[in-house]
Amino acid sequence: SKMIHGGRNPIGPEDVVTIKGRYLYQGDGETRFFVKGIAFPIPPPFPQKIDIDGWIAVLEQLANDTDINAIRVYEMDCYHVNDTYDRFLQRAADLGIYVIVPLTSSEGDGNLKRDMKPPSCYPRELFHYGKTCIDNYWDRPNVLMGVIGNEVMNSVTTYQSAPCVKSYLHDLAKYSRFVASSQLSSSRKSFPLMYATQHDSPTSELFPDEAIKLTLDYLSCSHNKKSCDDNLDLVFGINIESWCSSSETFEVEDDGVTESSYHSLWRTFSSKNKTVKVVDSVTGKFSFEEVPPVSPSPVTVPVVFSEMGCSKRDFNNDNPLVLEDLKHIRDWKQIPLVSSEDGHMADLWSGFVAYAYDGGGVDVFRMMGDNTTKWNGKDTFHPSMEYNNFRHELSKVGNRTVMENSLPSSKTVETKEPTLPCEQAVAKIQKYFGLKLYSLSRMPSHFHEGSSGLRTSIDMTSAYGGSHPLFSILLLVLLLVGIFLVGKNSVGRAMTRFSGFDEKIGQSKDSNDGEKSVEDETISLQSTDMNYGT
Repeated sequence: SKMIHGGRNPIGPEDVVTIKGRYLYQGDGETRFFVKGIAFPIPPPFPQKIDIDGWIAVLEQLANDTDINAIRVYEMDCYHVNDTYDRFLQRAADLGIYVIVPLTSSEGDGNLKRDMKPPSCYPRELFHYGKTCIDNYWDRPNVLMGVIGNEVMNSVTTYQSAPCVKSYLHDLAKYSRFVASSQLSSSRKSFPLMYATQHDSPTSELFPDEAIKLTLDYLSCSHNKKSCDDNLDLVFGINIESWCSSSETFEVEDDGVTESSYHSLWRTFSSKNKTVKVVDSVTGKFSFEEVPPVSPSPVTVPVVFSEMGCSKRDFNNDNPLVLEDLKHIRDWKQIPLVSSEDGHMADLWSGFVAYAYDGGGVDVFRMMGDNTTKWNGKDTFHPSMEYNNFRHELSKVGNRTVMENSLPSSKTVETKEPTLPCEQAVAKIQKYFGLKLYSLSRMPSHFHEGSSGLRTSIDMTSAYGGSHPLFSILLLVLLLVGIFLVGKNSVGRAMTRFSGFDEKIGQSKDSNDGEKSVEDETISLQSTDMNYGT
């Protein structure tokens, strides 16, 4: 493809990133892809409208200054992709930057209601929202993946919504496969779906790495042998705030003894034993014991750090080797671990998203140098010493050529592991979290092939939920035929029968629980992003 300024190549249809086993691949399926991204600033809330020129200004700053290949955007309304974000997404493609997009929203149709018990936390409107997202992003080759949830199950209470997250994932995966099979000419054959979990444990029974592994097991498990569970298109993201010292290494924290969070995650995901120091309470003597992993099942999906970066408040705070005026400036030396095939974690990890350009509105995570925390939606932030550290560490990884990336690597170990049965994953969650999750077999599926398929020019509803004109014409024709056949004296009975027929339109039998449910096309949709005015 044509080279542009800064050594960047535009992203075209041949560059779509797909999942193969536990790795991401670019284009031909032979080139491993590593996410080298940054969290994009969050725009001001309503009533200020989206200023897409401001978005593009930040995009161009990052493209010109750094070797990033991706950004993670947190707020984009799927109902306004084509009329609001088109120019931004196209410019990102021209600059060789992939975009991670949200498939949920904080309110409206895109809200996954984690405070409600299953199955209520997965409303039909949510699937229709996600379906609309996939429709609008499908033919954009630089849309890298969609986020189905961000730290949804972050406590024992909210963990009960896990079946809703799993069902949303499953329905969108089935829908994207259906779209791919229906559009054989499209370069996209699937749509990667990411869940981003917090680096924490909902219970004191487990360490964060162990709890996170159980969440991964559950989201990637197979609960129906006849379904496409083996092809869920899942990317597992971890929002991690560790690596808080310049003296830290992949193996240990800056005390030289404590296992680092990066290593413990890698060890747990590699199904390796944990070495534990055991002290005799009487003699004070100690020994080391090997403790098997809580979940030894292999990882079968790609893993990324969906947010990466320690709080600046904590970075080097207790490090006596760093001068006082240089403390609280993140060095980003962990980048090479996860962003190339040479990295220590490359056998399982496929990249990172640095958190964050504007700190996500929180000063202690802001990478740039301005005194203000909130982005005004228009102007770029000024570079800082930390931003320069980020650029430097990323440049060490570099943009490797296709030929270099395609060479065999000891860190790339392709395996076709069997998918863990959901019964085992659920049993582990019940054992360690004390939670009996709602049965996946009882969860509704809002995708029904053949009835909620591709949106075409003759769909019964428009993209925003209003009735299609052809539908009204059809109803009028049926009404006239009924009147003609029955006669003037039977108009009342004909209308009654037609009314009964009308009530059944858009209904189908749910494949899981046998209850009837109105298809997603009949839903009146709501715009979720408040930045679009009234």
